[in-house]
Amino acid sequence: MRKILIVSYHFPPDVSVGGMRPAKFAKYLPQFGWEPIILTVEERYHPLTDQSKLKDLGPVPRVYRTRMLPQPGHLYLALKTRVWKATPGLASTPAMTSSSSHRGVLSSIRRALVSLECLPDDKQMWIPAAVAIGAKIVRDHNVEALLTTGPPMSCHVIGWLLKAVTGRRWIADFRDPWVLHREGSVVPSTAFSRAAEAWLEQKTMLHADSVVFTTDRMQAYAHQRYPFLTSKTAVILNGYDPSDFNGRPIDGCRSDRDIFTLTHTGTIYQKRSAELLLRCLSDLIHAGKIPRARVRVNFVGFTPTVRERATQLDLADVVTVIDFMKYEECVDLLHRSDVLLLFAQGQPLQIPTKLYDYIAVGKPILVFAEDGATVDLASRLPGATVVGPENGERLESMLEEMYTHFRRGVLAVKESTTNGIHRELTKVELTRKLADLLN
Repeated sequence: MRKILIVSYHFPPDVSVGGMRPAKFAKYLPQFGWEPIILTVEERYHPLTDQSKLKDLGPVPRVYRTRMLPQPGHLYLALKTRVWKATPGLASTPAMTSSSSHRGVLSSIRRALVSLECLPDDKQMWIPAAVAIGAKIVRDHNVEALLTTGPPMSCHVIGWLLKAVTGRRWIADFRDPWVLHREGSVVPSTAFSRAAEAWLEQKTMLHADSVVFTTDRMQAYAHQRYPFLTSKTAVILNGYDPSDFNGRPIDGCRSDRDIFTLTHTGTIYQKRSAELLLRCLSDLIHAGKIPRARVRVNFVGFTPTVRERATQLDLADVVTVIDFMKYEECVDLLHRSDVLLLFAQGQPLQIPTKLYDYIAVGKPILVFAEDGATVDLASRLPGATVVGPENGERLESMLEEMYTHFRRGVLAVKESTTNGIHRELTKVELTRKLADLLN
């Protein structure tokens, strides 16, 4: 087989959703004549791991897991702590007073240093090791092509350098936009760091042989920024793997239960918000339109403020927050739910990966989003309902209608109406598109 080196910071058993895309590419590329070799980081760099994510890779591909160099800031803090502990009298030394202008200068310097330490992101210290080992892999295994996937965008810097060193064909895969993605980041930036990051993005677009995006909207945005890209871009959606869902789309018929169950999986961050849902559900319950005893809402994943807000709205007995759940257990929960929730506000170019899981499960989907890539796909789904920002009246009407259908046993999505899009979104078909780019 021809060999391809896949460079991805996120890769199983890392639980991050970013690891699923390269893992599924690695699983199905051998069907199209390509043997994947994976370059990633050691497991200890991932906050959460799930070994079950490794099970469906089939014959285990070569996976090279490398160390990262320590961040200079971490070294500084470690040294500072050691000096502090070794000098007990230092803590009792009166702090030097300084003028506001002096503090302002120090703050600016600190901001500049932090911005450089996160250029292009906080995984920058993986670049030296990844380039050195990646170049060796290319030589030792006669690798013909490179695939980098980001974020983190450090992966694309690695790809650019490997392309320069080895001359191999390089595909840069963008799961999120680069510079635009950083605009919502909490990481400090300066005019210099923003200019440097834009330069890195431009170099990636220039030197990659092909650039892949996960939505049409993201592709159009990139073409607007870089008109020269139009001849070498492609869109490969995220999709789903039927083997993760009992091998086929599941009929969305109502389960034999008395509780109307709504479920959201994944992180709620940046502009994503469950506020409208919680507020409208509280109003419906207090108005007696949906019995409190017959409705439950599950939030699986990092969802800051949801638990507190549910308590404030007198929904503590209705809302359940589960910080972490293994993927297989999560899929099972989706099967046992009646309506699936998707929050995609403020991200018009991306489609949350969980939407593809929802499509595979085949249950009704309630989508919270403005015009954008998510709404483009949701509009093709017979079981999806889109609610715009702050449209509480429509949301209450839809929740009440869904509950009524649930009570009557008719809350379902007919499988026959989704067959076409299901075939289009399977991971094997999407990997075929990647193979077409490589051939």
